[in-house]
Amino acid sequence: RLAIQSGFALDQVNLLAERRVEIEAEQWLSQITRQIRDARSSEETLEATVQQARQVLKADRVLFFRLEPNGEGTVAAESVAAGFPEIQGVQIVDPCFKERHMDLYQQGRVRAIDNIHQANLTDCHIELLQRYAVKANLVTPVLCDGQLMGLLIAHQCSRPRTWQPSETSFFSRLATQLGYALDRRRFAVDEAAEAEVEQALAKITRQIREAASAEMILETTVREARQVLKSDRVLFFRLKPNGSSGVATAESVAPGLPQTLGVEIADPCFKDRHINLYRQGRVRVMDNIYTANLSDCHLELLKQFGVQSDLITPIVQGGQLLGLLITHQCSRQRAWQPIEVNFFSRLAAQVGYALDQVHLLEHVQQARQQLEGTVDPRGRAFAAANLGITMADARQPDYPLIYCNPAFEAITGYSQAEAIGRNCRFLQGADTDVAALDTIRKAIREQRECQVRLKNYRKDGSPIWVELKMAPVRDEQGEVTHFIGLQMDVSTIQQSVQQMRSATQALIQAAQGNHAAISLLSSDVSTQAEWLPSVLGDTQALATAIRELVAKAQQAQLQIQQANQIVQLNDQAIHQTESEVLDLWGRLLEAAEKVKHLQTASLKIAGMANPINDFAAQTSILAMNLTVEAGRTENGSSRLLLTIAESVRTLAQQAETAIAEIQQVVEEIQTTTAEAEAVMEEQDESFNTGTQRLEAMRQKFAEMMAMNAENDQLVEEIAQAAAASMDTSTTLSRTMQEMMAIVSHSSEQSTAATSTCTELLEAVQILQANADSL
Repeated sequence: RLAIQSGFALDQVNLLAERRVEIEAEQWLSQITRQIRDARSSEETLEATVQQARQVLKADRVLFFRLEPNGEGTVAAESVAAGFPEIQGVQIVDPCFKERHMDLYQQGRVRAIDNIHQANLTDCHIELLQRYAVKANLVTPVLCDGQLMGLLIAHQCSRPRTWQPSETSFFSRLATQLGYALDRRRFAVDEAAEAEVEQALAKITRQIREAASAEMILETTVREARQVLKSDRVLFFRLKPNGSSGVATAESVAPGLPQTLGVEIADPCFKDRHINLYRQGRVRVMDNIYTANLSDCHLELLKQFGVQSDLITPIVQGGQLLGLLITHQCSRQRAWQPIEVNFFSRLAAQVGYALDQVHLLEHVQQARQQLEGTVDPRGRAFAAANLGITMADARQPDYPLIYCNPAFEAITGYSQAEAIGRNCRFLQGADTDVAALDTIRKAIREQRECQVRLKNYRKDGSPIWVELKMAPVRDEQGEVTHFIGLQMDVSTIQQSVQQMRSATQALIQAAQGNHAAISLLSSDVSTQAEWLPSVLGDTQALATAIRELVAKAQQAQLQIQQANQIVQLNDQAIHQTESEVLDLWGRLLEAAEKVKHLQTASLKIAGMANPINDFAAQTSILAMNLTVEAGRTENGSSRLLLTIAESVRTLAQQAETAIAEIQQVVEEIQTTTAEAEAVMEEQDESFNTGTQRLEAMRQKFAEMMAMNAENDQLVEEIAQAAAASMDTSTTLSRTMQEMMAIVSHSSEQSTAATSTCTELLEAVQILQANADSL
């Protein structure tokens, strides 16, 4: 017994010690969590984590290993005891990691190795750990937004170590909190960085769009891009037509680094391996040139200019690969962030647009000079005016627009971005003049100028009339490379002409019709004078009938309002009855629930009776045994045993009697509760049926009220219409009387109107001829 008690006490001591460790770990975890959440940057977060974790675990080293998608990574933060090698900043390459372990850590794997020589590790892995004096380690993943960001690792270098469950749990939970903190930090940093990058991109875009030449565009680009990226060098590498060599024509470089400006670089492999990829928009990111699988000559070239990391994006002008925009990091290796890659590629696209714009402006200037020298004075007047100018590329299929000026945007409502790359037919509609379009197509086929007026449509769908002057632009060999279009908005003039034509046509038709109509007016006036008295009498009778209709409509409206009030009262009564029924239904349900509880209790009582019955039976047996034993004993103790036996027998008989009574009472309770449940179920069904009937009645009353409301509205409308008709008939009656007086004078006026209409018809015909001449 003493050994058992000693073992129990020892277990209690161990349990208390483990509990104390867990409490301390919880306190440390809470303290570290507050520190890493209050950190001002991701670097401070990582530093606080590794320092505090090493203190809690009493380990020789704790580090954060930041992973890249390819399975390689860098030690981004480290806390290490004195005397052991420091590995912060070291890039570690493990070819087996991505294939064997990366998915497991992505799924939350925590790995504890007490002795690296007994963990079935590969030779290369053991060699890597020995290089940094590791004898035992503890590894847990750090997930950020559900993605594996890195590993939090603890090393024991002085000796092998058995990691305790409490230590593993603490380390795993710390990694989870670190992931949350980095996720919040990254979200806040990314959001601010994105806003800053967007502002910088907008600023640079404005500057290069305002530049007057390609040289100014490129110089502005490399200078501003290096400032935004904080890189060591940004340059523009212009490719030569052979695709195998090029020259750095613009550069911004940090002091002390070699310059590449003007240096011609030849790479025979570039044309075969890379040029097509860059034409398709490839952006190449190299965080480390030594692990980027570069050729020896390429690697030597980059080392010549001190490059350790670079980022390359193509610049396309007019659909052709013009060159490469490149940024270098020379002071150290650099992991280019997605936001930086996105900024650099978007900037390259804006540079291509700006170069296109400068190139097109040069072509437009040449085309305008050529156009002003070849067209008539009217055409030169158009060119000097505030005209919409477009340029279509005749060398591409379907002649897409490659330039339009602000006046074109103002005339059509389409922005330059919406118009570039489309054939100008997107301005046309179903009713654009076919003859004008045929004239344009013929001029394009014959490569000559033309001038037409045609109907187009703005972006908002409104029609617009333009006076289009189109002319070809030829290169030095005389080949047509572009078509220039000058457009003048003549919608106002065209609308005026159209209105004049419509008005004159209407006047001609009206004059022609009126000429015949007026000639019949004289004969019709006498006839009208005869039947006007009869119409006047009918109108007065109609007014009387309408008055009677108004009175009856008002009476019907009053009756409908009274019926509606009765329906509302009945609906309120039904609602009150329904509330009382629902209240009674709730009480019945409560009673049913109590009956069920009573039945459950009776079953429990019945269950308790069985043990009592067993006790009574055992007591009877005990009494019999006592009696038998008393018969064997001859001394005075036999009388005592008989007395006890008799008392036990009496107690057993009383217990049996009580049990029988309990069972009878339980049976009666169960019978009663069953009957009550049946009655309540019947009442439940009755209440359901009654409630449904009440609801149906309410719905019918609601329908009746709706119908009464509709009838009331209808009667009101009838009354209003009748009243209006009565007013109209009264007015009509007075008007008819006035007409009888006017008709008597109409015959003389109709004769004069006939001669006037003839003169008007001749004048309108002259006006239409003048409109057609416009």
